[in-house]
Amino acid sequence: MSTQHQKSDKPPLQHSLADEVANKIDTLIAQGTLSPGQLLPSERRLTEKLGTSRTVVREAIRTLRARGIIETTPGRGSYVRKLKDDVSHAPFMNFVAEHPKLLYDLLDLRSLIEPQAARQAAENGTTGDFNMITYRYRQLAGEFGKDLWLNPKFEYAFHFSVWQASHNTVLVHTLQSLSDPQFGHEYHVLQRLPQSGHHRELAQQYCASLYDAVMTRRPQDAANTVIQYFINILETLRVLSDGDTASSESDRTMQCGRAFPNASAQIR
Repeated sequence: MSTQHQKSDKPPLQHSLADEVANKIDTLIAQGTLSPGQLLPSERRLTEKLGTSRTVVREAIRTLRARGIIETTPGRGSYVRKLKDDVSHAPFMNFVAEHPKLLYDLLDLRSLIEPQAARQAAENGTTGDFNMITYRYRQLAGEFGKDLWLNPKFEYAFHFSVWQASHNTVLVHTLQSLSDPQFGHEYHVLQRLPQSGHHRELAQQYCASLYDAVMTRRPQDAANTVIQYFINILETLRVLSDGDTASSESDRTMQCGRAFPNASAQIR
């Protein structure tokens, strides 16, 4: 019996070590050190960093791949898997983007979350994070003299770099799922207004203020900048939503009148 017990004990030892290494890599992902879409370090680098053998690292990567946390592309290496599907073209999100009331609700929810991401970016951002934020901001600032409504990808990239600097994986993925339809669609709604140029200037000022607050590590100012921007944008969308609602109700009344032309006379 003791022989059987010894045999059953041997295999789990190496498996346990691979699991331990897999959990260490998993922790780096959860902490935001390794971001979704980022290429994992080479096996040699991981071996040196984690103090183990290449055999164990390979087993750990297989474990993470089986968990769905990473994916491997032949000839390119292993990447941190994106933890959400691309919802930018999902029917519901496109539906939200085309209706100011639903867009208002979506941004209202986001306004409760994004200030915390900005605050944590100012608190937790590393030199590497700030370099990326600066790079994305300069891309965006180059568009300030142009029609920003037509090129929203730079604004999204800038905000995404701020979210990543928070090193809060849950916040990053939540904001991604809430904001993909907003960029490119929020502005499409706002440019329907006579004062669309004013809103474009506000958006530019907002990005400049957010960049300054994060880069100078002023967490409260960063959060307040986001809060104030959402107050402005939500008020605009509320007015637009109210107008669309009134227009829709008027349209429904006219349609009902055409469908039942004698209804009012019968009621009287």
